[in-house]
Amino acid sequence: MLEQLLPLLLSFLSHTQSEVSSAVFPAINDVLGVLKKLQREGVALSTVQQQFLTQILPVLVEKLQYRDDYAWPAPSDAAAGDTDGSLDEDDDEAMFSELRHSLRVFIDAIGQIAPELYDSVVLATAQDIFRQCSQYGVSAERAGDEGGRGRGQLGWVRAELGIYLTQAFGERLSSSKGLRFGGTRFAQPNGAGSGTLAIATLKDLLTMMIQSGIVGSSHPAIAPMYFENLVRFGGYFEVERDAAAPVLQSFLGATGVHHQYRSVRPRIWYFLHRFVKLLPAPALATYSSDFVSAVAGLLKISADPSSIGVGSSY
Repeated sequence: MLEQLLPLLLSFLSHTQSEVSSAVFPAINDVLGVLKKLQREGVALSTVQQQFLTQILPVLVEKLQYRDDYAWPAPSDAAAGDTDGSLDEDDDEAMFSELRHSLRVFIDAIGQIAPELYDSVVLATAQDIFRQCSQYGVSAERAGDEGGRGRGQLGWVRAELGIYLTQAFGERLSSSKGLRFGGTRFAQPNGAGSGTLAIATLKDLLTMMIQSGIVGSSHPAIAPMYFENLVRFGGYFEVERDAAAPVLQSFLGATGVHHQYRSVRPRIWYFLHRFVKLLPAPALATYSSDFVSAVAGLLKISADPSSIGVGSSY
């Protein structure tokens, strides 16, 4: 009976309207719960069940993306008074955040049931996005890829997806609170495979993200999550110390603390503060001059002398 429902669930989930696809979330959650239980009991999944996982995972990853028609505010319209550096969340953004959270729960569950499948879809998708960005660059204005999905210059929608999937992959590894880039062994979540192999994979993925130049997109969805990944997995710089210089340049560049969207700058400053704390003292001394020069223009005090009354006392 269960296996007969799987094609129907997949059909509803694949619907373009999120209201339709989300209607089957409870059923998908139950199905994945059953499959996880079978795995714990040592029962091999049937061919139909394996095929269901193979078909549903790419659909779930696809739905993690923003819609191509999602309307972000122009730089001049973005809220300048956000104290936490976030963009104003309207109803659509709140609904999408909730949708993305549910999708992540399903994707992570499949990662426990079929880790090799998880890597072949989640990891491979992020890698393909970074390769495309390295070859063709990334756009801030265009949502879709220039030549269609996976072809030509990368659009901001899939660029953001690649960065998000990098975070998801790293979070899955670090969920056991044992993620160490410099260590020889660390605890792993069930089904996550060899510790040393997994950490090397995450390290390579972060390297691809940095070298792709994806942070060059000025779209407000890109830089905050990009820099968040770098400080969240800051142990990366313990083994890849040469990567600190280009990352610092990005922090201090046009898509970092000088970002055209004033609403995202406070969050980037916060990540810069955390990033600087990761660097050893000799490295800070090396970059201090460049750092001061880059931020000097942001430290100017603008005051109107005419607003100060003559003879005023303080």
